[in-house]
Amino acid sequence: MKQVTKEVIEAAHSIGLFVRVCVSDMGTANQDMWRTVGVYSGRTGCTNHIQHPCSDQHQLYFMADTPHLLKNVRNCLLNQSILLPQHIVSSANLPSDCVTLDHVRTLVKIQDDKQLRLVPNLTAAHVSPGQYQKMRVNMAAAVLSHTTASALQFCVAVNLMPKEAESTAWFLDCINKWFDAMNARTIKASLFPTSQGKLNALHLLLDVIRNVHFTQRDSWKPIQTGIQLSTTTVLDLYNDLVCQGGYKFLITGRLTQDCVENLFSCIRGKGDSHPTPVHFRQNLRIVSLSQYMQITPSSSYDVDDSVYFLDFLKMKPIRTVHDVDEELVFVDENVSLLHTDLDIVDMNVCYLLAGWAVHKQKARTANCSDCLAVICGASAVLYGRHPTSAKERQELLAEPVDSAATVLLYGPCLLLRLDILGIKV
Repeated sequence: MKQVTKEVIEAAHSIGLFVRVCVSDMGTANQDMWRTVGVYSGRTGCTNHIQHPCSDQHQLYFMADTPHLLKNVRNCLLNQSILLPQHIVSSANLPSDCVTLDHVRTLVKIQDDKQLRLVPNLTAAHVSPGQYQKMRVNMAAAVLSHTTASALQFCVAVNLMPKEAESTAWFLDCINKWFDAMNARTIKASLFPTSQGKLNALHLLLDVIRNVHFTQRDSWKPIQTGIQLSTTTVLDLYNDLVCQGGYKFLITGRLTQDCVENLFSCIRGKGDSHPTPVHFRQNLRIVSLSQYMQITPSSSYDVDDSVYFLDFLKMKPIRTVHDVDEELVFVDENVSLLHTDLDIVDMNVCYLLAGWAVHKQKARTANCSDCLAVICGASAVLYGRHPTSAKERQELLAEPVDSAATVLLYGPCLLLRLDILGIKV
């Protein structure tokens, strides 16, 4: 594999493509190739590059695929707990050093029989996945997300969970920030010299992952090898290309193998999960000639940035406020919209939904003070803000509402949003 990789890099260089990073999953053959060329990631240090085979002035970096690492972190937590280093526990003011998926399982049970959920996409399958569900990146991302972390903090605030769940929430949020920084797919989300928050998130997880311990077979784990190697490579490449080079930013989403995984999904989607070389070549020709088509819905990976012609044919016109102005019916704020008994979780979820609706509509009608007055109503006076933006969600969950009256302040806004989306209530 070392020789094949070298030949591919040289062939790419001969047509003007200068390869800077070699990305792969952490299969046995790939790790053997790392060791063969001198790449190392362990408790004693990290060597993440070799001399570039096509240039004496550049290095060839190696890294593990970030989405694979995210799945590995979730899978690692399925049967064991992670113990955070004491200096992290002290600096973050955490109540415990134990990170366990049991807290997320408890969250699933709390919202299992509810229609209004703190984490709408989180189900029992996410915390007890089957063989094929373990391969799906989106399921791992749903567990290791800011939304799940915020929901855990909320449950602690209203005494639905023990205070130790805050440590799990902190770790999930830490992983989420790391993944966002490592998987940026837009220019706005990329690594800039001014994006110090993302760089700090990378350095923080690098410090955490080097010093964590495990409750089962406490030894250096593959997830530590991969995260340390990949994070170090992204930081070094950012310093090489942006800080010292001529690039303005680094889109880290280009450093994953999602495009390859999407291609393999298309090929396997032709009816053969394990094609022979002949079938692979035939299916590759079909896929190459049929780029009108889409990625199979059963793909384990999210669709990359490719554009398919069929997407344009299937697009539907987006409904705007102007399309439905005549249909809107504004409800008086004093009218009770909820006729059922709500517990503390239901009220807060409704509060979040309504606040989200206000936040979205405020952005779309910012130039119309009359519209804002109708949408915001008394809530704008009482709160002066729309609390479900990304930055304020955690602050909101730390101060849970405790009365239906507070929820009803946002009722008209929620109905307005549903009406604009074409949902009749």
